[in-house]
Amino acid sequence: MQNSTSGIQKTNIQIAFRALRLIGLLSISVGYFHGCVNVDEEVAARPSELWRPPPSAQRNAPRTDNPGMDAVNFMTGEDPYFKNKKGGYSENPVAAVGLPKLDLPALVDIALSNNPETRSLWFLARSRASEYGQSLSEYYPYVTVSASVQREKLKNVGTSGTNWNTQYGPALDLNWLLFNFGEREAQASAAREALYSANFSYNQIYQDVVRDVLYNYYTLWSAEANLAASRAFLLNTEATYDSASKKLESGLGNKQDSLRALANMKTAESQIEGDIAKIEAARADLAKTLGIEVSSGLEIMQLEEFPNFDSLDTDVNRLVAEALQNRPTLMASYADVREQEYNLDAARANLWPEINASVSLQYAEITGSNASPMNDYVAALTLEWDIFQGFNKWYEIDKQRDLTRRARQDARETELEVLKQVWTAFFAYRSALRQVDSTTAALDAQQEAYEAISIGYQSGINNLLDLLTSQEDLDDARRNQIAARTNLGSSIADLARSTGNLPRLSRDQ
Repeated sequence: MQNSTSGIQKTNIQIAFRALRLIGLLSISVGYFHGCVNVDEEVAARPSELWRPPPSAQRNAPRTDNPGMDAVNFMTGEDPYFKNKKGGYSENPVAAVGLPKLDLPALVDIALSNNPETRSLWFLARSRASEYGQSLSEYYPYVTVSASVQREKLKNVGTSGTNWNTQYGPALDLNWLLFNFGEREAQASAAREALYSANFSYNQIYQDVVRDVLYNYYTLWSAEANLAASRAFLLNTEATYDSASKKLESGLGNKQDSLRALANMKTAESQIEGDIAKIEAARADLAKTLGIEVSSGLEIMQLEEFPNFDSLDTDVNRLVAEALQNRPTLMASYADVREQEYNLDAARANLWPEINASVSLQYAEITGSNASPMNDYVAALTLEWDIFQGFNKWYEIDKQRDLTRRARQDARETELEVLKQVWTAFFAYRSALRQVDSTTAALDAQQEAYEAISIGYQSGINNLLDLLTSQEDLDDARRNQIAARTNLGSSIADLARSTGNLPRLSRDQ
C-alpha cells in the first residue's frame, strides 16, 4: 500500500514538473514573439526631444489627398450611427447651406452640427443615461437560463466494477433583491444626478460654441473691416502723394514733402498685407470653431446691426439672479453635489443587511446504472449581512462624506466665478455701448477735419505735415470704431453666455 502511495506521489511530482516546463516554454515563446517593453525605447530619449513615432503608430493617419474627410472616417469607423448620416458630418457643410456668404445663424448651425466638443458632451450624456438605466435594473429580478451535460464515473474501492452515469437537462435561476435599506434607491438617484450634470455640461458647451462662433465671426468681420479701412487710407495717401508730386513739378513744393508722402503711401501698402494675413488667421479660427476644414470658400456676410437680447436691458442685480437660476455650468455643479450626497446615503445603507428572494428550477435526465429523470425546485428567502470587512465600509462612508464636502466647495467656487463673469460682462457691455457712440462721433469729426485740411493743402493754407497727420488720425478713427463695434458684439455674447441665456440664433434676430 505504501509503495502504491509513493508511486502516485512520484507520478504527481512528474506531472507538476512537466506542467512547469510547459509553462516555461510558453513564456519563452510569448517573450520571443511579443518581447518585453523597454520603457526607454517607447518614449522620447529625454524631455527636451520630440518622440519619433514608429510606422505602426501612424498607420491610421489621414491620407494626403483628402486629409480632412479621411480623418473623419477614421474617427467614425464603421459605426452605423455615422454611416447612416446621423452623425451630421458633411464633406462640404459650407456648400450645403446654399448661401454664397454665411450669416450668423448659418455659422451657428454648421458649428452645432460639426463641432467635436458638442458631440463629445452629447455622447457622454447618452452614456450617463444608459448608466441611469443600469441603476434601475436593480429593481427587477435577474433571470438566468442554463443547460448542462455531466458525465460521472463511480468506482467503489471495496468492490470491483465501475458505474457510468450521464446527466443532462435545463435549469432556471431567479434572484431578486427585495430590500437593502435604501442603498438601491440612493444609487439610482446618484446616477440620475450624474445624468443631469452631463446634460447641463452639454448645454454649457452648446452655449460656449455659440459664443465662440460669435467671437470668431466678429474677429473675421473686424479683420475685413480693417482691410477696407487700410484701402481707404491707401487711397488718401496716393492722392496726397499725387498732389505733392504735382507741386514738386510746378516748383511750388519740395523734394522732402514728396518723399514723405511716398513713404506714407508705402506704409499703407504694407498695412494692407498685414490685414490680409489677419483675415486668413481669423478665417482659420472660425473654421476650427465650426468643426470644418479652413478654405477660401468660407466667407461671411457683413453685419450691419449686432444681435440684441431682451435680458441685456436689465440691471446687473437682475442679471446675477438670472445667472444663478439658468447658468448650465452652475446647475451641473449643483447636480454634482446631489450625486455625492446620494453616494453618501448609499455608503451608509451598505452597513445594513439585504434581503433577497431566489427561485431555482432544474430538470435532469439521468442515463446509466442509475437512470431516472429528476426535477429540482428550490425557493428561498435569504438575509445577507457583511458584519465585518476590515472597516472597509466605514472608510467608504468617510470617503463619500469628504467627496460631498468637496463637491459643495466646488459648487461655491463655480458660483463665485459665475458672479464675477456676470459682473465683468455687464460693465464691459455698458462700456462698449458708449465706446461705439464716442468712436462714431470721433470718426465723423476726423472725416470733416481731413476734408478741410485737404482743401487747405491744395490752397496752400495747410502744409503737408498737417495733411499726413490728418490722414493718420482718420485711419486711427476708423480702426477705433471697428474695434468698438467688435467689442460690443463680443460683450453681448459674453453677457448672454454668463447669464446662461445665449440662444441659438435665427435669421429673425
